[in-house]
Amino acid sequence: FEADMCEHLRPDVNKRSLSLTEDFGDPRNVEFKAHHEIRLPKEKGLHLLMMGDSITRYMYISLAYYLSHGNWYSEINSLNSREKSVLINGVQLPHLCYLVSTSGFESFPRFLKFGNSVFNRFAHENCDCRRDGPTTDDNYENRFFYDERNGNSLSYFQSFPFTHVHSRLNAADAFLQHIPLEHMLNELPSTFEGDWPTFISDYASKLNPRPTHVMLNAGLHPMADWANHTNLDNIVSALKAANMVGIYTTTVDEKYSDVEHEKYMCSKLLCLDMSFAYKDPKWDALHFYDETNVAANKMLLQMIEGNPNNDS
Repeated sequence: FEADMCEHLRPDVNKRSLSLTEDFGDPRNVEFKAHHEIRLPKEKGLHLLMMGDSITRYMYISLAYYLSHGNWYSEINSLNSREKSVLINGVQLPHLCYLVSTSGFESFPRFLKFGNSVFNRFAHENCDCRRDGPTTDDNYENRFFYDERNGNSLSYFQSFPFTHVHSRLNAADAFLQHIPLEHMLNELPSTFEGDWPTFISDYASKLNPRPTHVMLNAGLHPMADWANHTNLDNIVSALKAANMVGIYTTTVDEKYSDVEHEKYMCSKLLCLDMSFAYKDPKWDALHFYDETNVAANKMLLQMIEGNPNNDS
């Protein structure tokens, strides 16, 4: 255990929890205490792939936690109820172990390890993740969450528009084979590399379980390629050919509200309008607290329920 992993509660078969505190040296600090009630989420058979930047990452983490526990993370870890805080860069931030924020963790791998450990015993996450590469193309963050109890699969691919997507896991067993995170943090050869349309047709469509819905967004990144409708049409065509329902998430910044590619993608795919979050509080310059992720994910789940895939 590592000191910055903070307090972490794991339910046991007797509905107790092992409480591990930051002071691991004294065995008296290991005790059993009551754990919050774990509810079953109503979602069953959800098969969703999310593509985008770090804002999409935190939506994924929030949704994966809900699918695992039946509670939204912020319902039981609200900012107002937390007793501890930490001063970072002159700003008082909430408890070190705020799942949907990297701010309190010593390093990104430790943030990944914490997030990788919070699921129920029926669920696991394979994290095809590496952050020490010399260039952006050498770094990965592909996450595969699977809960066999409810048959839910959820994946996240960090990918910036019109850059190549990489994966070091074979699509056929990326969900079902449980691979230790420590292994995936090492340098391993890629098994797939391709642009967004190729990724959808040659990798995403071969995942098992296969995604029925794909959520993607442009993010706060250079937009030159998005001005070309041919590039956008190639993504839309790949989704249709793979028989996946596409959902475009608008960029969470008011200055992008009138950008042409946002309107175009929303005319071609289902559109998750994030304008409600323009003024929501953030824990850094870009990223929202979990309450915003929860609101967006509830909208997303309603959209998926109202627009089922013919194959689902």
